Amino acid sequence: MKKINSAFIEKWEKEYDVSDELKYQDILKKVKTNLEKINGISLTIFEMLYKWKTRGRSYNKVIVDRYEDIYNENIKISIRLPDDKKIYILDGMPGVRIAVASTILHFIYPNQFPIIDVNTIKALKELGYYEPIEKIEKLRDSPEAYNKYRKKILKIQKSLDGDWTLHQIDKALFSFGKQFKI
Repeated sequence: MKKINSAFIEKWEKEYDVSDELKYQDILKKVKTNLEKINGISLTIFEMLYKWKTRGRSYNKVIVDRYEDIYNENIKISIRLPDDKKIYILDGMPGVRIAVASTILHFIYPNQFPIIDVNTIKALKELGYYEPIEKIEKLRDSPEAYNKYRKKILKIQKSLDGDWTLHQIDKALFSFGKQFKI
């Protein structure tokens, strides 16, 4: 296994798309403001977050006219749950799977929840943090798999020299993983 260290994070996070980073920072600020004002996430900010994560794919599966009673209500419920249970309430809402659910949690708790993505999984597989024979879908498409992923990323974060954020680790893994085919 190749160890993820500070040099790896420093090198690969610089490869992350600058325009994506600007959008990320804008959404992060708006989610924080929403949480302070309404103790949830408005439909407008949810749409921004969702489209940022999915590049606009599958948004048609979100039931917009039921946003408050399905999505925002489940977001509010997830806030009250223990960390390892939060992903369960968000996964399975119409149009929301684990990748989007992890993104919602990350924007609410940027220092506690990494964003799972096919590229971050590819990076971890390539670096030996997962077995090569394990299918990517199995590693990212269930709440249990996400909780294992989260523990793995938090462990990596603790092992690093310096104060690397989950977002910096996400960016590095995403950038590194983009070069590999599924």
